[in-house]
Amino acid sequence: MQKLYTATATAYGAAGEKVSTDDGRLDLPLSLPTELGGEGSDGTNPEQLLAAGYSTCFQAAMGIVSKRLEVSLSPNTEVQTQLELHENGDAYDFKITITVKNSDLKGEQLQRLLDETLKVCPITRATQNAEIQVSGA
Repeated sequence: MQKLYTATATAYGAAGEKVSTDDGRLDLPLSLPTELGGEGSDGTNPEQLLAAGYSTCFQAAMGIVSKRLEVSLSPNTEVQTQLELHENGDAYDFKITITVKNSDLKGEQLQRLLDETLKVCPITRATQNAEIQVSGA
């Protein structure tokens, strides 16, 4: 296995008050949502960051897979990731729903693309114990 890239991020503060990357491209305040007992201030949270990262990662992987399958994706294609946090005893789990919108592909062709993208996307591979659903809209 050949390393292609390394991203490094650091969260600061006892309750996670800030997150930034070592290259300075990302520097965001964090806050706990009111649904999780926080004040709901202006910061983002890990769930939003993961959903955003997953959307972009899945879309990039979908582009790679579409070339392999020799199908073209509309430039208007959108990937929406909904990430739900669930309590599971003393632990927490995610339920992830990915919806692909505005794709020119339909039916079996779209489903094949989504199924193959699930096999390739590194975040999907890293979250294999999560419940993940994909669909086209």
